[in-house]
Amino acid sequence: MTDENPSTLRRILNSPAFLLTVVLAFAVCSVFASSIFFAVRRAVSAYRGVTRHFPQGVAAGASQAAAQAMESSEVYQEAVARAQTDADVREELGEPIKADAANTKGSISTQGLAGDANLIIPLTGSKKSGTLYATARREDGEWKFYTLAVKDDKWLIKLKK
Repeated sequence: MTDENPSTLRRILNSPAFLLTVVLAFAVCSVFASSIFFAVRRAVSAYRGVTRHFPQGVAAGASQAAAQAMESSEVYQEAVARAQTDADVREELGEPIKADAANTKGSISTQGLAGDANLIIPLTGSKKSGTLYATARREDGEWKFYTLAVKDDKWLIKLKK
């Protein structure tokens, strides 16, 4: 095999689209890993030698895509909305309360109308910061929270589930 006439398989394996697909597939399959974002970063690190040959934006795009997928999920949005509207959380953190999707850790797994989610979401208000912990199960298409709390080093606020 020469470099002037690579095989179809070699072209596929060396394509940026294939690398991105592998990285995203790895991220999606790591449901039980500590976070999708961490899994994508770990996968990109494993392919450091390969990614040198592609634009630098490919690795950043994969991490950004994972964060956007997490942020656009129904369970993420509902957990953040509940924290943002809770009077005790608003009082403690100050308004407005913003979630940091890029640094969110955890996993979301869905199959049909069922699923599981375990999220650790950094929150920042005008007074201080905290962390939103959300554990939920999806049954018949609806998410039910088992853990929904905002915490920092000194306090814990349990939200209505």
